[in-house]
Amino acid sequence: MKKFLHGKRSRKAISYALVVLLVTMASLAISGVVIGALTRVGTATAKQPVLTVVGQPTIQKVGSNYELYIAVSNTGSAAAEIKGVVVGGVKVTDLTGLSIAPGETKTFIISLGTTDPSGGESYAIVEGTLFTTGGTIAFTAYCQY
Repeated sequence: MKKFLHGKRSRKAISYALVVLLVTMASLAISGVVIGALTRVGTATAKQPVLTVVGQPTIQKVGSNYELYIAVSNTGSAAAEIKGVVVGGVKVTDLTGLSIAPGETKTFIISLGTTDPSGGESYAIVEGTLFTTGGTIAFTAYCQY
């Protein structure tokens, strides 16, 4: 098609610069929407607790009860709660108020009741699991009795 008719530009023709401008603007708009969606997803998934057991957990006999002493560190970006623990077959699930903020390290004293988690062995090492809102953490505890 002729761009010029009798020395004048045809009104039906779209200039190349206008096409490039429209395509560029559409690409930028789509990129902005995609980046915004990915940022929202990334921010939501990044707020997670990352819990680790610090040091050596121990179990001590206090009177007729057994108590677990365990230090937990939260290096994540969200708070977490300890919901339950199983140590040497002794299960405690009614834990409340055992929370740990991001960047914090806390030592928890968890009462295990009157059942000996070592099965009557002195200075035994028993396996345990912490159940938290950030997942489960396996550990071994040293019985100091």
